[in-house]
Amino acid sequence: MPFITQGKINVKYLAIVLIVAVLAGAGILLYQQDLDKKSAEIFNQGQQKVLAGNQKIEGGTGVEEKAIYNNKEYGFSINYPKNWTISENFATGTIVRVENYFVNESGDKDGAYFNVDIIKNTSDNVQEWINKNNPIAEEGETLQEVKNLNIDGEVGIYRIKTSDVAGGYFNDLTVKHNDNIYYITTKVRVLSTYEKENKEYQEAVDNIISSFKFNN
Repeated sequence: MPFITQGKINVKYLAIVLIVAVLAGAGILLYQQDLDKKSAEIFNQGQQKVLAGNQKIEGGTGVEEKAIYNNKEYGFSINYPKNWTISENFATGTIVRVENYFVNESGDKDGAYFNVDIIKNTSDNVQEWINKNNPIAEEGETLQEVKNLNIDGEVGIYRIKTSDVAGGYFNDLTVKHNDNIYYITTKVRVLSTYEKENKEYQEAVDNIISSFKFNN
């Protein structure tokens, strides 16, 4: 069907061409709209995944809420996990203890503690006091490592020890401030298969030590 016949425009042919062009345009428009809709859905799904990844996860271990213990009489403070138990003024001379235990699959108690004892008005330096009062026992414990530890500007001696009887780590930290010896003992013992708990308890104890501050 020729577009021009005998010098005249073929109206019927032109109408068909226009109709085909309109239909094609409409099809392209619908296709583009559908493509845009799918692209938006994919983008929104991606955004939802990003938001989900940034949301705070409730109920996990996460960062434990902290509590502050401040002893004005002896001039020190610590931060400790709020869900740990705290006790003061033991008959043995311990000033404060924070601890947390759970019952493992064998029915035994696993967990950790952090103790602070204070020996007032001593002329001994840290190493002299340790040699006189807390040498490593010949039996029952094994010294794994000794290192200096900075405790709020004072240099303390930190000993990592394992118990040959009870198992676990029974470490101690000795530091002197204003003629007083601060003797800190810690225990981390997780004899069960919960290696994750063992690591978490050790980290909790290490964080308490790192938070130790002198207030006088």
